[in-house]
Amino acid sequence: MGLKGSLFWNTLRLHQWVAKQSNLRLLTIPRGDFTCIRTMGYDAVSKPALGLYEKGGDYCRHRAIELAREEIGDKPGNVAELGVYKGETAKVINHAFPDRKLFLYDTFSFFDGGPLETKDGTSARNYAEAHRNNASPSFDGTEILKKCLPYSENCVFRKGYFPDTAAPDADEKFIFVSIDVDFCDTVYKGLEFFYPRLLEGGYLFLAVYNFACENDVDRRCKQALIDAEKAFGPFKKVPLPDWRGTLVIVK
Repeated sequence: MGLKGSLFWNTLRLHQWVAKQSNLRLLTIPRGDFTCIRTMGYDAVSKPALGLYEKGGDYCRHRAIELAREEIGDKPGNVAELGVYKGETAKVINHAFPDRKLFLYDTFSFFDGGPLETKDGTSARNYAEAHRNNASPSFDGTEILKKCLPYSENCVFRKGYFPDTAAPDADEKFIFVSIDVDFCDTVYKGLEFFYPRLLEGGYLFLAVYNFACENDVDRRCKQALIDAEKAFGPFKKVPLPDWRGTLVIVK
């Protein structure tokens, strides 16, 4: 079957028709060959940080971060990201909250490739031990990130394994948190640390919640959420149809 008869192109034509009927602009994102419809009018007047993520980025999740920022307004609290990798989302968070202290938790060694199966299937620490050739523990990516973050002077880099690195921040309060890690144990520890410190009216974005893949990352993430709700009670949850299958938790 040729490309013109493929499911992708049939879906694209449908999206184009919907966009035309609803006065929306269609954004085609190269990564993964999927499409995203964005609101043309509101983007035009609210000046989103499209330069940070428009080409190949996760528009739905990143735009949702900016919209959450609008809802937060002047409410107090710092912001944080657990699982920074190469900083695509950190840049958007830093841009959306230019006057807030941004805590970034990661090994900053840029794990590269390798299966997610480990000795116990749970922790980044075991991942590094099982795949030493795919990690560079001596490499410090913080200097690279500082050059691409728009307000790097407001960023606090916590390099190492979470939650060990969070110990100095036990008294911090947060209004926005992004958790984007692939390990059940780390997801749970992230929820365990951040949710009690999330202020009323705050948002927690939990990535890879609906992100089915051969390694069942989303299943592990959902199990971590189930365990966290047993400890803290039911969360207020809204799923996003973004590339990472993010779940938004509102305090």
